Amino acid sequence: MSHQLNWGIKNLGESITGDSLIAIYNADSKPHPETFKWILFKRSLDPDLNVFQQHGDYTKNINSKTNSIILSAALWQNRWAIGFELFKAIRSVKSYKNNFFRPLNYLIGHGLIISKSVYDKSVGFSEIFHNEDAILGLELSFIKEKITPLPYFDISDTPDTIPSLYRQKIHWFLGPSQSFNYFKYLSKKYRGYSLKERTVLLFQAFKLFLHAIYWIFGPVFMFFIILYPIGAKNISLLAISYSIFFLYFTLPNFLALNLYEPKKTKRQTLNLIYSFLGGGLICYFLHGLSAISSIFLTIKYLFMGKQIAKGKTMMKKSENL
Repeated sequence: MSHQLNWGIKNLGESITGDSLIAIYNADSKPHPETFKWILFKRSLDPDLNVFQQHGDYTKNINSKTNSIILSAALWQNRWAIGFELFKAIRSVKSYKNNFFRPLNYLIGHGLIISKSVYDKSVGFSEIFHNEDAILGLELSFIKEKITPLPYFDISDTPDTIPSLYRQKIHWFLGPSQSFNYFKYLSKKYRGYSLKERTVLLFQAFKLFLHAIYWIFGPVFMFFIILYPIGAKNISLLAISYSIFFLYFTLPNFLALNLYEPKKTKRQTLNLIYSFLGGGLICYFLHGLSAISSIFLTIKYLFMGKQIAKGKTMMKKSENL
């Protein structure tokens, strides 16, 4: 998608200036009606605001998810959006100019509004790396560019099939796993910066890489604490292990959903909990397995030169057609 974005921006020519804002959304995105009014209002108060991030709301199609694994994945995405992406974005607003311990802002490629001037001075939408948003977020955090979170959500969708979900996660894993490649690339770009500043960049790249470690370690750890009691035929230990999974995976997902949709009937609530318990564990194991698959594809590329192809998002037919 990067080359398409860059081609489009380039061919807008003189119709956009440095102060112009470029909004990037997925084809199936539905930004809140007040989104752009709010951005223009905030920018009228502070013209130096050049980057805005709108986070996703993945709850609107939850009732159409009949597969418990797919439903669990959608709810996991909600939890990630509100508990990690939005939380870190809000926290970084006041600390983005810190010297050594400045935050790493986790940028998302859709729901991104960026000025032409910042696009020009940054790596923009990289055509070198697999995930264009990860390196851009790292660079903007490094150069202390404020990323303003929006108070409105982008109504987004999640995959409807397990294969498409799995492929999506394989490619998403490449974002944090290639963080030291981003560091190497950006170090050359900012070679004139002091050793201290480039150490900050290394530290931020390391923080990004930790997400790849957690991505693998979490599911593998959960797999073994579930597998061991089954092998040992220890029902009590299995109950404890599943309780740990419930507290880590199921309960936070449910709480995140309640922040989006607080009004649910008792029956709806019970159905969601049953789905979490049924499909959540498999969903989490697939999450970890996708990272391992991504590593194998990377090794295949390094030794055999086989490019990692990006999967295409399956477009749904509009209800209005």
